[in-house]
Amino acid sequence: MAEKDHIATNNPEFFANLAKGDEQAFGIVFKIYYAIMFQFAKKFVGSDTEAEDVTENVFLKLLEEDTHFNDATHLKAYLFRAVRHACLNARKMAVRKTHRDRAFATWDANEEHDYLAQLARAEAMLQLRQAVANLPTQAKKVITLTYFEGMTNQEAADALELSVQTIKNQKLRALSLLRTRLTDEQFLLLLSLAALNY
Repeated sequence: MAEKDHIATNNPEFFANLAKGDEQAFGIVFKIYYAIMFQFAKKFVGSDTEAEDVTENVFLKLLEEDTHFNDATHLKAYLFRAVRHACLNARKMAVRKTHRDRAFATWDANEEHDYLAQLARAEAMLQLRQAVANLPTQAKKVITLTYFEGMTNQEAADALELSVQTIKNQKLRALSLLRTRLTDEQFLLLLSLAALNY
């Protein structure tokens, strides 16, 4: 530190000029304290780039604000506090960004998984309905009522004016045929429809 700079920073007139935004006074403060504040910031944030950003922002704030200092000790205390506070804020923002990025990545992956699962289910359901449509008439009606419309065997029997045993026989016949025409996934989907109705 140059002696004249040290003397200047203990001169009341110097601090009055600094408070007014005097560029020469600011230049002296920047020359004396920038390197010190940069190293202090680097201990907090780790990287040169972030330390430079933090330090430059603190000095820019000093230039823009109408801040009055009593002496060099008061000025140094202000700079150290401002840099420390800015570093803590930068670290908090970095943590929040990391959390947001992780949350977005998780959300995005989950959304994509849900969409693909829904698409696969819709395709399987379409193929299932097509297979049911190709069943013998009575078997098709029984499967439609008991699996797709959620009726019990008794309700289906009443709707079709058949006995419950006939409904059971038609259902078994239909399932036997469908088992040979559907993939395992499609057949399990059909069975899951029945499970949802109980």
